[in-house]
Amino acid sequence: MAEVFCTHHPDIGAVGKCAKCGKPFCLECLDLETGKPLCQNCMMDKPAMAVPEPSVPTPSAPPAEAPKASEETFISIDDLNMAVNEPFTNKKEGSAKVNLPSAPTPAFKPPVDDPLGLFSDAPASVKPAHESPKPAAPNPFADLPSGHAAPAHPSEKQNHGGQFDLAGMMNTLEAAEQAAHQGSKVESSRNLRPLDKVFIKDLHAVKRAWLDPIRSLTGAMWLKFELLAARLRVPGYLLAAIIFALLVFGITFGLQQAQPPVAIVSSVPSIHIMPMEASQVSDLDITAFTDIQNHLGGLGFTQALQMTVPQLPSPNFFDVGLKPDEGTYDEILKIPNQIGPRVSFVTVFTNGVWYSTNGWSGTNQQLDYLVSEFYPSQTPEQLYDQHMQGVQKLKSANDWQVQRASQNRYVAALSDHLRWFLTLKNIPSYQADFALWH
Repeated sequence: MAEVFCTHHPDIGAVGKCAKCGKPFCLECLDLETGKPLCQNCMMDKPAMAVPEPSVPTPSAPPAEAPKASEETFISIDDLNMAVNEPFTNKKEGSAKVNLPSAPTPAFKPPVDDPLGLFSDAPASVKPAHESPKPAAPNPFADLPSGHAAPAHPSEKQNHGGQFDLAGMMNTLEAAEQAAHQGSKVESSRNLRPLDKVFIKDLHAVKRAWLDPIRSLTGAMWLKFELLAARLRVPGYLLAAIIFALLVFGITFGLQQAQPPVAIVSSVPSIHIMPMEASQVSDLDITAFTDIQNHLGGLGFTQALQMTVPQLPSPNFFDVGLKPDEGTYDEILKIPNQIGPRVSFVTVFTNGVWYSTNGWSGTNQQLDYLVSEFYPSQTPEQLYDQHMQGVQKLKSANDWQVQRASQNRYVAALSDHLRWFLTLKNIPSYQADFALWH
C-alpha cells in the first residue's frame, strides 16, 4: 500500500483525514478539540459555538434529579457524532442508529475502537443499549502504511458497550506522531551540509588545554581574595598592593640578613683633635697672627675654632674661620720649622676633593682628592681672590658642587683628608708634611 503524506507537509506521513473536506493531514494540521478531525481551512469556515447562558431555577421548581451513574460513566460514540461523511448536525432524541459492518482484518492488529472516526469514510455506528456488544470498529489505518502505527498495548482490553477508549486513542496518535517525526529526521539528515575540510595545520595546532586548571585555580584564589577584602572593608586592589609590598619587604630583609657583612677596611686610623688657644703656643708671633686675623675679618670670615692635632708634627696650631654663604674656610697655621704664622683658604666639594690655596712655598699638585696651589708672596686679600677664581674654574670645568661650611663639616673633612693622605703615602702621621697634604 502506498504511503499517504500530509497535504500541507509532503515530507510527513498523514495520520488521518479531515471530516469535512476528506484530505489527508498530519497530526499537526488536524484539530481534534472540536470532536471531529478538521483541518485549518475547514476550521475557519465552521461557525463559533455559542455558550449557553446559565439558567437560574425558580424557588418553586423542584430540584433536578441527579443523572444516573451508568449514564455518566461511559460516553457513547453516537453521542460524540464523529462520523467522517455525515454532516455535523445536532443529534435528536429517538434518531435511528445504524450498525456498520465489520471491516476486513489488516495485516497488523488494529485498535479495537475508532471513537473519533478519524480514519473511516463511513459514519460511526450507534447501537442501542439493549443490543449485544458492538462489533470491532474498522481499521483506522487501513489507508496508511503499516510502519506508521503501533499496535495497542497487550494489557489494554477492548471496550464494549459504547465505552470511550481515550487511552487507546492517545497511544495510537502518539505512535503515529513518533513515526512521522522519525521520517522527518531521516529526510532532514539527507539535506545536511557535509563537514568542513580539516587541514593538516589544524591537527598540529598547539593545545592550550593545560591552561584551564591554572585559570580555574587563579579564579578561585582571586574570589577568596575579594571576599577577604570585603570583610576588611577595603578595595581589593589596595589590599593586593599592601600584601605585595609586605612580601617584597620581607624577601629583601631576609636576603640582607642571610648575607654576611662585608668588611670594607680592617681598621680606621683615628685623628685626634684637641682645642688649643693661641696664647698657649709658645713660639707663635702674636703680632703677625693678629694682623692676619684683621685681614680675614675684613673679608667676611668669622672665627670658628682653635685647635691642635697631636698626631701631626708638633708644634702645630690651627685657627679656623668660615664664610658659610660661600662654603669656604680660612686657616691661620703655625707650621713646624716656620718662623711666622701662614694663611690658607680651603674649599671642600661634595665629591670629597680638598681644594686649598696656600700662602707659603710649595709645589702645585692635583691628585684624586687634592688640588693645591701655593702663592707665598701674596697678601691675604690677593690669596682669597686667587682661591675664589680657582673654585669657579673647577665648578665650571667639572660641574662640581661646593659643600656647605660649618664647624663639624670642617673637622670631618680635615679628618678624611688626613686619612686619605696617610694611606696614599703609607707613612706615619707624624711624618706628614704640610706642603704635601695641604
